[in-house]
Amino acid sequence: MYHVEIRPMTTEDCKEAAQIVQENPLWERYEYGADEAFHSFTNALGNQDEMLLVATEPQGEIVGFAWVQPSGGLGRAGYLRLIGVAPAHHGQGIGEQLIQAAEDECVGGTMMLLVSDFNERGQQFYERMGYKRAGELEAFVLSDVNEILMWKRKEQEEKPDITGAFSTFSEE
Repeated sequence: MYHVEIRPMTTEDCKEAAQIVQENPLWERYEYGADEAFHSFTNALGNQDEMLLVATEPQGEIVGFAWVQPSGGLGRAGYLRLIGVAPAHHGQGIGEQLIQAAEDECVGGTMMLLVSDFNERGQQFYERMGYKRAGELEAFVLSDVNEILMWKRKEQEEKPDITGAFSTFSEE
């Protein structure tokens, strides 16, 4: 496994991280390129509900990123919004290191994510990382693509706090 440093993204990192989006053809289908990613990243950096991470080589080059909402998975888990690894670095374990770092930022270490139905490589990656399929959202983002909901629960050593876990309804 190729070891990288995982650290919080800074404003100075946004352009280089956005270039990784541009280099990955997966996002072309969503019409999401470097410009859109750059603006998304810079806007998210100021939001306390967002955590953006970068993976850097020893020389400082950014070779991957992850964008997680630590409590964005129904308030009981984190939500992985985006993850990307520079194509020249695929297969080196960088994605795994980013996922583990993102999980560490999430409520209870539990994380949810969506992966496109046509992204078989991504589905296999998440399954290797211990993620389970929870369902499928038909035409959630694009009319011709279904998004597969996956999640992974960190092993719990103690009884979880379920305060606020259930919706209540009262008639007055």
